Amino acid sequence: MGWRSWFKSTPTSTPTPTPPEPPPAAPPPRPEPPPAAGAQPQLPRPFAAAIALLDRLSLQAPRGWGRLDLAFEPQSGTGLLRVQQLDVRFGATPPGPDAPLHLDPGLQAAFLAGAVTELRDAFRADGHAWDGLRLAVERHPDTFKIICAGPGNAFASLSIQAGALHFGEPFLDAFAARGQSLLARQQALGPRLAALSPRYLWKHDGGTSRIVFVADDGFETVVPATLLGSHSRSDQTWCWAWANRGFAPELLTAVKGLRAQPDGLAVFRHPGFPCEEGFAWDIAMLAADALGGQPAFSRLLEPSGVRVFFAMPTW
Repeated sequence: MGWRSWFKSTPTSTPTPTPPEPPPAAPPPRPEPPPAAGAQPQLPRPFAAAIALLDRLSLQAPRGWGRLDLAFEPQSGTGLLRVQQLDVRFGATPPGPDAPLHLDPGLQAAFLAGAVTELRDAFRADGHAWDGLRLAVERHPDTFKIICAGPGNAFASLSIQAGALHFGEPFLDAFAARGQSLLARQQALGPRLAALSPRYLWKHDGGTSRIVFVADDGFETVVPATLLGSHSRSDQTWCWAWANRGFAPELLTAVKGLRAQPDGLAVFRHPGFPCEEGFAWDIAMLAADALGGQPAFSRLLEPSGVRVFFAMPTW
């Protein structure tokens, strides 16, 4: 079946509304592109590109697939590729439950095309002239095999361990199991926020981060806020706070602890990745839940277009 015929529709609205936001009281942090120092070992470029491709497919393809055949076409004058067709064959393993992720189909298609373009360029940098127009992905119990097809035969193949993915089955299972409760927690936060002033500030000093809601009469409601990460609208990426040199180190203790959890999700250890705003909410909700069952809260920093996410305890 084709690309559009199987691509399931997912909600794209943010999980909970936030009040109107004033200009920031301090300069906005600068999201730093991955990799961050000490975040993870540096992989050979083709393997890093292959993992990014598999992450995209894990999010976009229907659960339970056994083989994917993809066709791409070049975008005129850009050197980039775009999705032309994606065919799915299901495997013998029953699919897991759907995860109610907030994915934008258009952006996800662009992210997938970008991942394949990066894989093509990685091979070219190694001296292999693959055009990137056709590839297949086979799914096995513990590995994925990416077959890069050339004219008439297979050009090259890569085997990737399933545990190398950031958005593999453990991530999908976690959100499938907790997604509805996370959304309910966000919805419960809405009336609490609505009862407060729409004017608020993010204050941080001495390792303490808090949101201060300021009423018209000057009365302040102070709520602790644990810094998680940020989403950039300009380049549609997520960056964890621990990988962002724009944030003060003393604010990062909690989120660094999240990254260090031995049984935590792999995405908590991935410095940054392409991400639309709705999916950024999904990531923030999972992180806030892992830090003690808290809801997520965000603040949009203008004019940068960076949305900063926090875990906010109920009060």
